[in-house]
Amino acid sequence: GGHVFARHLVQVDRHEPEAFVKAAFSTASTANILSNVARKFALAGYGSVDQSWRKIAQIVSVNDFKQVKGVRLVMAGLLGDVTANGELSSISLSDEAQSIQAKTKGSIISIGRQAIINDDLGVLADVPRAFGFMSARTFNSDFWKKLSDNYATLFTAGHKNTMTGALSLATLATADQKFRDLADKDGNPLGLIDGLLVTSNSNRAKALELFKATGLIGGSTKDANTNVFAGTYEPVCPANLS
Repeated sequence: GGHVFARHLVQVDRHEPEAFVKAAFSTASTANILSNVARKFALAGYGSVDQSWRKIAQIVSVNDFKQVKGVRLVMAGLLGDVTANGELSSISLSDEAQSIQAKTKGSIISIGRQAIINDDLGVLADVPRAFGFMSARTFNSDFWKKLSDNYATLFTAGHKNTMTGALSLATLATADQKFRDLADKDGNPLGLIDGLLVTSNSNRAKALELFKATGLIGGSTKDANTNVFAGTYEPVCPANLS
Protein backbone atom coordinates (compact mmCIF):
# COMPACT_ATOMS: atom_id res chain seq x y z
CA GLY A 1 0.00 0.00 0.00
CA GLY A 2 0.95 3.65 -0.04
CA HIS A 3 1.45 6.29 2.58
CA VAL A 4 -0.16 9.71 2.75
CA PHE A 5 1.79 12.12 4.89
CA ALA A 6 0.78 15.53 6.21
CA ARG A 7 3.54 18.08 5.69
CA HIS A 8 3.38 20.43 8.64
CA LEU A 9 6.05 21.75 10.92
CA VAL A 10 4.91 21.48 14.51
CA GLN A 11 6.83 23.44 17.13
CA VAL A 12 5.53 22.54 20.56
CA ASP A 13 7.08 21.76 23.90
CA ARG A 14 6.84 17.98 24.48
CA HIS A 15 6.04 18.70 28.15
CA GLU A 16 2.72 20.30 27.22
CA PRO A 17 0.67 17.10 26.85
CA GLU A 18 -2.57 18.67 25.64
CA ALA A 19 -0.95 20.63 22.87
CA PHE A 20 1.40 17.81 21.94
CA VAL A 21 -1.31 15.14 21.70
CA LYS A 22 -3.56 17.44 19.72
CA ALA A 23 -0.76 18.17 17.28
CA ALA A 24 0.22 14.51 17.06
CA PHE A 25 -3.20 13.36 16.01
CA SER A 26 -3.97 16.25 13.70
CA THR A 27 -0.90 17.50 11.87
CA ALA A 28 2.24 15.64 12.94
CA SER A 29 3.63 12.84 10.79
CA THR A 30 6.15 10.02 11.27
CA ALA A 31 7.08 10.21 7.59
CA ASN A 32 10.81 10.63 8.15
CA ILE A 33 11.00 7.73 10.62
CA LEU A 34 8.89 5.42 8.47
CA SER A 35 10.74 6.23 5.27
CA ASN A 36 14.19 5.60 6.72
CA VAL A 37 14.44 3.46 9.85
CA ALA A 38 11.04 1.78 10.04
CA ARG A 39 11.25 0.38 6.53
CA LYS A 40 14.34 -1.58 7.53
CA PHE A 41 12.54 -2.98 10.57
CA ALA A 42 9.57 -3.96 8.39
CA LEU A 43 11.84 -5.80 5.96
CA ALA A 44 13.59 -7.51 8.86
CA GLY A 45 10.24 -8.73 10.16
CA TYR A 46 9.17 -9.91 6.71
CA GLY A 47 12.43 -11.75 6.11
CA SER A 48 12.20 -13.64 9.40
CA VAL A 49 9.19 -15.65 8.17
CA ASP A 50 9.36 -18.79 6.00
CA GLN A 51 9.97 -17.92 2.33
CA SER A 52 9.80 -21.44 0.90
CA TRP A 53 7.08 -20.42 -1.57
CA ARG A 54 9.81 -18.78 -3.64
CA LYS A 55 11.28 -22.24 -4.39
CA ILE A 56 8.19 -23.49 -6.20
CA ALA A 57 6.62 -20.33 -7.64
CA GLN A 58 7.31 -17.95 -10.49
CA ILE A 59 6.88 -14.22 -9.86
CA VAL A 60 5.18 -12.20 -12.61
CA SER A 61 4.38 -8.50 -12.85
CA VAL A 62 1.03 -6.86 -13.49
CA ASN A 63 0.22 -3.24 -14.42
CA ASP A 64 -2.97 -2.82 -12.41
CA PHE A 65 -5.57 -4.65 -10.33
CA LYS A 66 -7.61 -6.00 -13.24
CA GLN A 67 -7.82 -9.74 -13.81
CA VAL A 68 -5.36 -10.81 -16.51
CA LYS A 69 -4.31 -14.07 -18.11
CA GLY A 70 -0.96 -15.60 -17.32
CA VAL A 71 0.05 -17.66 -20.35
CA ARG A 72 2.67 -20.41 -20.53
CA LEU A 73 3.89 -21.66 -23.90
CA VAL A 74 3.68 -25.41 -24.45
CA MET A 75 6.00 -26.85 -27.12
CA ALA A 76 5.70 -30.63 -27.16
CA GLY A 77 7.43 -33.15 -29.38
CA LEU A 78 11.01 -33.49 -30.61
CA LEU A 79 13.10 -31.79 -33.28
CA GLY A 80 12.86 -33.37 -36.72
CA ASP A 81 15.63 -34.28 -39.15
CA VAL A 82 16.87 -31.61 -41.53
CA THR A 83 16.74 -32.88 -45.10
CA ALA A 84 19.62 -32.65 -47.57
CA ASN A 85 17.91 -29.59 -49.06
CA GLY A 86 17.83 -27.90 -45.67
CA GLU A 87 14.08 -28.33 -45.21
CA LEU A 88 12.75 -28.22 -41.67
CA SER A 89 9.69 -29.96 -40.30
CA SER A 90 7.02 -28.00 -38.47
CA ILE A 91 6.10 -28.39 -34.83
CA SER A 92 2.92 -27.43 -33.07
CA LEU A 93 2.62 -24.78 -30.39
CA SER A 94 -0.06 -24.43 -27.74
CA ASP A 95 -0.44 -22.57 -24.49
CA GLU A 96 -1.91 -22.87 -21.02
CA ALA A 97 -3.53 -19.93 -19.27
CA GLN A 98 -4.24 -19.08 -15.65
CA SER A 99 -6.07 -16.09 -14.24
CA ILE A 100 -3.89 -13.62 -12.31
CA GLN A 101 -5.12 -10.70 -10.26
CA ALA A 102 -3.28 -8.49 -7.81
CA LYS A 103 -4.81 -7.48 -4.50
CA THR A 104 -3.94 -5.01 -1.78
CA LYS A 105 -4.17 -5.92 1.88
CA GLY A 106 -3.56 -3.75 4.90
CA SER A 107 -4.55 -2.83 8.41
CA ILE A 108 -4.49 0.19 10.68
CA ILE A 109 -1.83 0.21 13.35
CA SER A 110 -2.48 2.37 16.41
CA ILE A 111 0.28 3.75 18.62
CA GLY A 112 -0.96 4.52 22.11
CA ARG A 113 -1.23 8.02 23.57
CA GLN A 114 1.37 7.34 26.26
CA ALA A 115 3.93 6.13 23.73
CA ILE A 116 3.46 9.32 21.73
CA ILE A 117 3.77 11.57 24.79
CA ASN A 118 6.85 9.66 25.97
CA ASP A 119 8.32 9.82 22.48
CA ASP A 120 9.12 6.11 22.77
CA LEU A 121 11.17 5.25 19.67
CA GLY A 122 11.29 1.64 20.83
CA VAL A 123 7.60 1.33 20.03
CA LEU A 124 8.11 2.93 16.63
CA ALA A 125 10.78 0.31 15.92
CA ASP A 126 8.71 -2.66 17.09
CA VAL A 127 5.57 -1.70 15.13
CA PRO A 128 7.06 -1.90 11.61
CA ARG A 129 8.92 -5.10 12.49
CA ALA A 130 5.68 -6.70 13.68
CA PHE A 131 3.89 -5.32 10.61
CA GLY A 132 6.45 -6.93 8.30
CA PHE A 133 6.09 -10.20 10.20
CA MET A 134 2.30 -10.05 9.82
CA SER A 135 2.58 -9.23 6.10
CA ALA A 136 4.71 -12.30 5.41
CA ARG A 137 2.39 -14.55 7.43
CA THR A 138 -0.60 -13.21 5.47
CA PHE A 139 1.09 -13.90 2.15
CA ASN A 140 2.04 -17.43 3.24
CA SER A 141 -1.53 -18.13 4.33
CA ASP A 142 -2.94 -16.96 0.98
CA PHE A 143 -0.31 -18.68 -1.15
CA TRP A 144 -0.48 -22.15 0.37
CA LYS A 145 -4.28 -22.03 0.59
CA LYS A 146 -4.39 -21.27 -3.13
CA LEU A 147 -2.21 -24.29 -3.82
CA SER A 148 -4.24 -26.54 -1.52
CA ASP A 149 -7.53 -25.40 -3.07
CA ASN A 150 -6.26 -26.51 -6.49
CA TYR A 151 -5.00 -29.98 -5.57
CA ALA A 152 -7.92 -31.61 -7.38
CA THR A 153 -6.96 -30.04 -10.71
CA LEU A 154 -3.18 -30.16 -10.34
CA PHE A 155 -2.83 -33.79 -9.26
CA THR A 156 -4.98 -36.21 -11.27
CA ALA A 157 -4.80 -39.68 -12.76
CA GLY A 158 -4.70 -38.04 -16.18
CA HIS A 159 -1.60 -36.10 -15.22
CA LYS A 160 -0.05 -39.30 -13.87
CA ASN A 161 1.27 -37.43 -10.85
CA THR A 162 -0.81 -38.77 -7.98
CA MET A 163 -0.52 -41.71 -5.59
CA THR A 164 -1.46 -42.72 -2.06
CA GLY A 165 0.44 -43.86 1.01
CA ALA A 166 2.30 -42.36 3.94
CA LEU A 167 5.75 -40.87 3.33
CA SER A 168 8.42 -43.56 3.50
CA LEU A 169 11.36 -44.81 1.50
CA ALA A 170 9.01 -47.07 -0.48
CA THR A 171 6.48 -44.36 -1.34
CA LEU A 172 9.27 -41.91 -2.15
CA ALA A 173 10.63 -44.46 -4.61
CA THR A 174 7.21 -44.67 -6.28
CA ALA A 175 6.91 -40.88 -6.38
CA ASP A 176 10.44 -40.58 -7.78
CA GLN A 177 9.58 -42.92 -10.64
CA LYS A 178 6.35 -41.05 -11.42
CA PHE A 179 8.28 -37.78 -11.33
CA ARG A 180 10.89 -39.04 -13.78
CA ASP A 181 8.28 -40.65 -16.04
CA LEU A 182 6.37 -37.38 -16.57
CA ALA A 183 5.99 -36.78 -20.31
CA ASP A 184 4.60 -34.21 -22.74
CA LYS A 185 1.35 -34.70 -24.61
CA ASP A 186 3.15 -36.74 -27.28
CA GLY A 187 4.55 -39.13 -24.71
CA ASN A 188 8.13 -37.83 -24.75
CA PRO A 189 9.75 -37.84 -21.27
CA LEU A 190 10.26 -34.35 -19.82
CA GLY A 191 13.62 -35.39 -18.40
CA LEU A 192 13.15 -33.63 -15.06
CA ILE A 193 16.02 -33.76 -12.59
CA ASP A 194 15.85 -34.17 -8.81
CA GLY A 195 13.70 -31.53 -7.18
CA LEU A 196 12.02 -30.68 -3.90
CA LEU A 197 9.93 -32.69 -1.49
CA VAL A 198 7.06 -30.40 -0.47
CA THR A 199 5.20 -31.71 2.54
CA SER A 200 3.59 -30.64 5.79
CA ASN A 201 5.24 -30.14 9.16
CA SER A 202 3.83 -33.48 10.29
CA ASN A 203 6.10 -35.17 7.73
CA ARG A 204 9.13 -32.91 8.28
CA ALA A 205 11.09 -35.38 10.42
CA LYS A 206 10.60 -38.18 7.91
CA ALA A 207 11.41 -35.85 4.99
CA LEU A 208 14.65 -34.77 6.67
CA GLU A 209 15.53 -38.37 7.40
CA LEU A 210 15.05 -39.34 3.76
CA PHE A 211 17.13 -36.36 2.67
CA LYS A 212 20.02 -36.60 5.14
CA ALA A 213 20.31 -40.16 6.39
CA THR A 214 22.61 -42.41 4.39
CA GLY A 215 21.51 -45.57 6.17
CA LEU A 216 18.11 -46.58 7.52
CA ILE A 217 17.75 -48.84 10.55
CA GLY A 218 14.40 -50.06 11.82
CA GLY A 219 12.06 -52.95 12.41
CA SER A 220 9.28 -54.00 10.07
CA THR A 221 9.31 -50.58 8.38
CA LYS A 222 12.95 -50.92 7.29
CA ASP A 223 13.07 -50.92 3.48
CA ALA A 224 16.82 -51.01 2.95
CA ASN A 225 20.11 -50.61 4.78
CA THR A 226 21.09 -47.78 2.45
CA ASN A 227 19.05 -44.69 1.72
CA VAL A 228 19.47 -44.29 -2.04
CA PHE A 229 17.68 -40.91 -1.96
CA ALA A 230 20.04 -39.25 0.53
CA GLY A 231 20.63 -35.67 -0.63
CA THR A 232 18.15 -36.04 -3.51
CA TYR A 233 14.90 -34.29 -2.55
CA GLU A 234 15.30 -31.20 -0.40
CA PRO A 235 12.42 -30.94 2.11
CA VAL A 236 10.15 -27.89 1.91
CA CYS A 237 7.78 -27.91 4.88
CA PRO A 238 5.71 -24.69 5.13
CA ALA A 239 3.63 -24.33 8.28
CA ASN A 240 0.54 -23.41 6.24
CA LEU A 241 0.51 -26.65 4.23
CA SER A 242 -1.80 -29.32 5.61
